[in-house]
Amino acid sequence: MKIIDDCRKRFGSRLRSLRKERRKTQKEVAAAIDVSPQVISCYEKGEYLPSAVHCMRLVNYFGISFDELL
Repeated sequence: MKIIDDCRKRFGSRLRSLRKERRKTQKEVAAAIDVSPQVISCYEKGEYLPSAVHCMRLVNYFGISFDELL
């Protein structure tokens, strides 16, 4: 489980960095990918990972590649 925990934390940190670099709120990102702001908060805290669909929406929203997101 350590590998999965590390992955969640890395993803959360990357998402938070992207969001702050782009000066977006959790609410704005949540609306763009059709989830609640609480879900974005959970992603950023490393509590869980997004589905493939939500990853695709995040990639499209931020205009980045999957590699850059992960």
